[in-house]
Amino acid sequence: MSNPSHQFKKILENPQGLSFVPLGGSGEIGMNANFYCCDGQWLMVDNGITFSRSPDMVLMSDIRHFVESVDLSKLQGLFVTHAHEDHVGAVAYLLGYLNCPLYATPFTAYILGEKLKELNLKVQVNEVPLLSRTQVGHFNIEFVSLTHSIPEPSALMIRTAYGNIFHTGDWKIDQKPLIGKAIDTQRMIELGQEGVLALVCDSTNVFEEGFSGSEGDVENAIYDVVAGCTGRVIISCFSSNLARIHSCYKAAVATHRKVCLVGRSLQRMVDAARHCGYFNDSFQFIPVEEVKNHAPSSVMILTTGSQAEPKAALTRMSNKDHPFVTLGEHDTVIFSSRVIPGNQEAIAALQNRLTLQNVTMITYKEGLHVSGHPCREELAQMYDWLKPQIVVPVHGEAIHLKEHAAFAHFKGVLRTIVPKNGNIFHLAPGPIKLLGDVPTGRLALDGRRLVDYTGPVVTQRKELLDRGSLFVFVVLSSANRKILSRTVMSHGVFEYEAERDSVESQIKNLITEIYTEAINQGDLKKRIKGGKDNRPSSVASEDSMSVPPASKSSAPTHITAARRIRNLFYKKWGVQPVVRVHSVWV
Repeated sequence: MSNPSHQFKKILENPQGLSFVPLGGSGEIGMNANFYCCDGQWLMVDNGITFSRSPDMVLMSDIRHFVESVDLSKLQGLFVTHAHEDHVGAVAYLLGYLNCPLYATPFTAYILGEKLKELNLKVQVNEVPLLSRTQVGHFNIEFVSLTHSIPEPSALMIRTAYGNIFHTGDWKIDQKPLIGKAIDTQRMIELGQEGVLALVCDSTNVFEEGFSGSEGDVENAIYDVVAGCTGRVIISCFSSNLARIHSCYKAAVATHRKVCLVGRSLQRMVDAARHCGYFNDSFQFIPVEEVKNHAPSSVMILTTGSQAEPKAALTRMSNKDHPFVTLGEHDTVIFSSRVIPGNQEAIAALQNRLTLQNVTMITYKEGLHVSGHPCREELAQMYDWLKPQIVVPVHGEAIHLKEHAAFAHFKGVLRTIVPKNGNIFHLAPGPIKLLGDVPTGRLALDGRRLVDYTGPVVTQRKELLDRGSLFVFVVLSSANRKILSRTVMSHGVFEYEAERDSVESQIKNLITEIYTEAINQGDLKKRIKGGKDNRPSSVASEDSMSVPPASKSSAPTHITAARRIRNLFYKKWGVQPVVRVHSVWV
C-alpha cells in the first residue's frame, strides 16, 4: 500500500460485499473484539478486556482509529456471546465510541446491565431469548446455545446475502453440563446443511488432544477431595464457573459444611445465577465475617484468586492481610482451575506464600478441573457438523492460530485465514482478500479515563516501577543569581536511611557545583530556563538526556545535572534510576 495511513480509511468508507475485521483476540488471549461488514453496514461481536500485571491495569482494544474511519450510523449493534470479561468487560468503557444497541441472552444481559449501572450509564441491553433469531440491518442473527464454563454461551449464526458466518465465541462439547443443556447435535448438523461460508472459531486448546471433559465428572472428584479434609476447605476457582460453584456447594452440603463466598466477582455471579433461575433458594451462604464463629471442619470457603490476581481474596490471604480469613496448618487450599498462560510466575509465588503458612495445598488432581475450550477432537467434530468453506481461528496467541489453521487443513477444510488484529479481510463474493489494516493497539483503564497503553502514562509508570525515581528541585534567586535551596525526593532508590542521607548530600553538592558553574559563566537565560515569571524549567527526561557528546557542554543545566546524577548511581551500584531535575526562579 502506497499510503497505509489513508488506505484503510478509504477501504472502510464504502465497503462492498462481506468483510471481517478483528481488533482484539487474534494473536493474544483475551480482549476479543470483532467487526463484520455487509454492504456498508457493520456488526460488532464481543468487546472484552484483559489484564496487565506491570503495572496492574485493565486493558482493552484500541478501536479509536476504526470508529474514526467508519460511518457509525451504520453500526447495527454489538452482540455479546457470553459474560466472560474477555468478551464483555470493555463494553461499558467503550460504548461512548460506538453508541449502538446492545444484544445478549438473559444471563449475559444481567451481567452487562450491572456493569453499566456501576458506571451510571443508563443504557438498555436488548435481552434476546435463548435459541432465538433477530434481524438487524443486513444481518440475520441466530443465537445458538453451546457449552462452556459459564451459563448461556452462545455462538452466532450470522446470515447475510453473501453467505453465513458461524462465530463460536468460547465453547466446548460437554455431554453432562450441570447448568444448561448439552450441545444440540441435530441443530448443528442442520446449520451445516444450510451452509456455512466461514467458521470463526475459538483456538485456545488447539494443542490439546482428545476432549476437554465434562463438569459432571468434576462434581464427583470435588466431593472425594472435600470428604477427606478435616479442617477448613478453601477452594479457588474461576468466579464465572457456576457449574463448579454448584459442585462445590453440593460437596459442602454432603460433608456438613457451611459455604462462604469471598470475592466480589463471585457474589456478582451468584446473584446473576439467582436472578436467571440457575440457583434456587436452597443455595445459602454465610457472610465472611461469621467464618470465625464456626468450627473449621464445618466450613468451606469459595474464593477468587486462582490466577493470583493482585487484589483477589486468595492473594490477600496468602499475604496475611485479609481482614476476616487467616490461614493455618489445618486448612486445605484447593485450586480447581488451570493456569492461564502468562500467570505462571504469579501463581507460583502465591502458592509458595501459602506453603509457608503450612496449609495443605492441592494444586492439581485428576478430575478437579476441566477446560472450557475445545480440544482437537472437539474442533474436528465442529468441522464435521458445520462443513465450513473457510476456517478463521481467533481467540488465541499467534502460535494457536497458526496451529488451528494447519489442523483445519489436515481435517479437510480447503481455506483458512490466520488473522492479526487490525486486518481487513474481504470474505465474499469472490476469493478471500486481505484489503489492508486498521491501526490498532491497547487502551488502559486509568481510574475513569482511557489512555494509550504504549503512551507516556503507562510507559513512565513502568519505568518508575522497574528503576525507581529521583526528583531534584532547585530554587534560584532572580535578584542575585544565587541558589536558594536544593531538595531531593526519591522513591524505590535507597534501601537504608543512612544510605539515602549520604547520597543525597553528594547530589546536593553536585547540584551546587553544576549550577554555580552556569551562574559564573553568565549564560543563565540560555542554560537555566525560566526567569522572573516563576515558571519551572524544562524537566530532564530519559529521551532529553540522550544529547550527542559534542553538545554536552552547551546542554541545558538541568539535563547536565540529571545526567551526572545518573552517572553517580551507575558508578556506585550499576543502576540508573529515572531522574528529573526542576529549576525554578523566584
